[in-house]
This record gives sequence, structure tokens and C-alpha cells, in this order.
Amino acid sequence: MRDYSNMPVAEWAGKPTLLHAEAQISHAEPVILVMGDDFDVSLDADNCGGRLDEATGIVVDCKPEALALLGERNNIPEFADLARIATTAAQVVDLDPARRRIVIHD
Repeated sequence: MRDYSNMPVAEWAGKPTLLHAEAQISHAEPVILVMGDDFDVSLDADNCGGRLDEATGIVVDCKPEALALLGERNNIPEFADLARIATTAAQVVDLDPARRRIVIHD
């Protein structure tokens, strides 16, 4: 299991959180986005190019395009920008649906 304890955490609050995440990702720094109760973080491993960690229920090592898919699903088109920035910065995405977390890291 990957250790997320040393990664910065940002509670989703719209545009300010988006700008913070863009800055972190563009500098190839990790960030954990904790989304609201109404945000659907679930994507299966096949759809995001990752794999399911059966012990934790977290889908790990998804392609950055997973961010764009989540944005479409949750009506946040700006997530497509996060996907583009994460691709450029060679980042991957872990999805933790139980905690509504999106982890973007190298």
C-alpha cells in the first residue's frame, strides 16, 4: 500500500482548490483532493488504465485522463485541464472512493 501521509491535502472548494492543484501538479508535486459528498470518485481500473488494490479498494496508477472522465461525470469541466497538466508532468492518479479522495502523484 502506498503511503499518502506526507502528501498535501486540499478539501475541494471549487476554483481556489483547482488553482492550488494546478500549481502542485505543474511542479510535479503530489496533491490529494478530498471531494464533497456529492462527487462520484468511482472509476473501475479498466476505464482509467490503473489497477485495483484489493486490500484497500483504491484504484491505483490511473492515467491522468481519469481526471477528465471524473470531470465529465461530475460536471467539472476544469478537470480536463488538470488531466492535461498531469500528463505533461508525468503524474498518475489514485482514486479512493471510500474517502472521496483523488491522489495525484508521480
